[in-house]
Order: sequence, then C-alpha cells, then structure tokens
Amino acid sequence: MLEEISISDTVERTIREFKNVGFTEYEAKAYIGLLKNGVPVTGYGLSKISGVPHGKIYQVLSRLVDKGIVQKEGKENNEYVALPPKNLVKNLRQEYDSSLNILDENLEKINTTGYMTNIWNINDRKAILNKSRVLIRNSNNNLLLSLWKDEIKYLAEDINSRTCKGVKTLLIIHGGGEKYLEANDNINYYNHFLEKKVIQERGKEIIVVADRKEAVAGNINEMESSAFSTTKLGIINIISEFILHEALLWKLYSNIKIKNDKELEQLKKELFHNDDIE
Repeated sequence: MLEEISISDTVERTIREFKNVGFTEYEAKAYIGLLKNGVPVTGYGLSKISGVPHGKIYQVLSRLVDKGIVQKEGKENNEYVALPPKNLVKNLRQEYDSSLNILDENLEKINTTGYMTNIWNINDRKAILNKSRVLIRNSNNNLLLSLWKDEIKYLAEDINSRTCKGVKTLLIIHGGGEKYLEANDNINYYNHFLEKKVIQERGKEIIVVADRKEAVAGNINEMESSAFSTTKLGIINIISEFILHEALLWKLYSNIKIKNDKELEQLKKELFHNDDIE
C-alpha cells in the first residue's frame, strides 16, 4: 500500500543534505519516496507519494537511473526501486573524496599567494549556518554557543552528536528551541527571556566557539545577515568570555528570582546607583 511521505524534521534535513551534495529537491524527494514505499512502484505511484509533479517524475527518475541510484524492475520494466542507503552513501563518499583529493592537489599547484587572514567575513545566512555546522562537527573538547530557535533547529543534530560523544557544551538560548536538544551531562543551557530587548540592542545574534580555537559570530536573519569567522585567539577569548558571562548572569538572575525585563532594569539601577540608567 502506498504511503504518503510526511514532511518531518528528519525528511527536511535529509532533503537539505541531498541538495548540499548536488541533488535537486525533486531527485531527493523521489529517492526518499522509493525508500518510504519499500517495494517497487511506478512513476505515477511515486509521484503521488513523493510530492514530485507527475509531469516531472519520469524526467527525475531517468536522471536517477543514469546515476545508478534507482533501477527499473517489474514485468514491464515500468517500476522503480532505490539503491540501498548505505550503498548510496558509500558511492557518494568515494566520488566526493576522489574529487576533493584532486582539487587539493591541483589547487596547491595553482596557488601562488602567501597571504593568510585570521578573519573572514560571511554575508549569507546559509553560508553562516554551514560554517557554524563545520565548527560544531569538528569540535573535540568544548562548544560555547548563543543561538535562536531557528538556528538551534538547524544545528541540533550536530550539537546532539557532539554532546553524546563527550563535547562539553554551554548554550544561551533565545526564543526557545530546547525541545530539539538531547538532555545529557555534557550540555548546559540557559534561556534568555529578554528576547525583544536583545533584538533591539544586538540583533538576532549567532555565536559558535569551538574548542576555543575558532569562532563564528554575527547577526543572522532571512533578509540580511552579517558575520565573521576567526582563528584569532584574542577575539576568540573575548567572544568566549561574553558567552560565559551571559551564562553566569542568567544563573545569578535565576537565583535571585528575576522574572522579567522590568525587574532586571530595576536591579541594574540598584547596582549602578543610577535611576536614569537605560
């Protein structure tokens, strides 16, 4: 029986990763549809369960057959079945490893510059998230993070993978998102409840510090994003201390029962002996 694919978080992430390795969205949906169905299916049937338009499905399947990712079966050779996932991933890994090895060798021959920079500007939301993902995936000892809900959702799988492998993680959460995180002894997080004030004063920030060796920091949103990555230890130390102080402040606020921004502003006035403090 054909079963319609539900667009779950897992399917969304899988489609996104397929696109990152050169597949179109329709190709990804067709392959996932074949896996979900479990038995050979016609192009018409696959169109119904995968969300790929009927007018496109045979063209998509033809490309997948040419790539060796799908094959035809059935008495009339009009049904399709997917290459098992482990075989697909193995083939892709071999293909990309080979291409990357050639690039590495050839680019070193072409490269004539001796200039190196410790700070790299990134002005695209997807590029910022991808760089953040690379830092998280390559972390070995600790992570310091300040993230909003949408970015937590995007990076949660990688964060959970590293914390499960012993990477100590401290996270400042803005706007929720803790439901995407797996609870274990290696992660501590604090909810920043002054969301509107943070956006007004600092924008929708993203900070990722990996092993105190490399960092990404900046503002990120759908319309306009601006961040930088750096390996400059002086800057990394400042960013790291900012995260640590944020966590310390929220721990102190919770201990003295600060519940909202009005109470926080009153505490600031008392601390600085200034009734006019903004």
